[in-house]
Amino acid sequence: MLEHQSCVIIRCDGCGEDEICGSKLEDSFAPHFETEAEAIRFLDEYAEDWQRLDDGTVLCDRCVNAATCREQGCDMGEWIACLCQGYTRLDLDNGTLTARCPDRHRWCNRCGRGEYTHHTHLNRPAAGTEAGL
Repeated sequence: MLEHQSCVIIRCDGCGEDEICGSKLEDSFAPHFETEAEAIRFLDEYAEDWQRLDDGTVLCDRCVNAATCREQGCDMGEWIACLCQGYTRLDLDNGTLTARCPDRHRWCNRCGRGEYTHHTHLNRPAAGTEAGL
């Protein structure tokens, strides 16, 4: 049998997300409610990372974090060495790679935005010469 029913779902006004997760829930899911009051009660009780603003706007945890970073600035973590473990300097005397990649990365602890430094420190032979490889 097919039956049409109306329900209330919670959807983020910022990004449209409807899957809710939280420390009080085992899995993320998109719950359906019979009334707006039930949905609000669920938000208040189980979706502690979501926010319901005075104007009725509902924001998921990612949108709350992004808004906080826009207002207060990002909470950047420590710089870490490049994950490529690549080499960037060529020793022209013996043709070996001698230096680790100098690039560094870091991410915001709140919104996840990343920053990186990018260096191009390849020791290249002068124009018209050969590397002897």
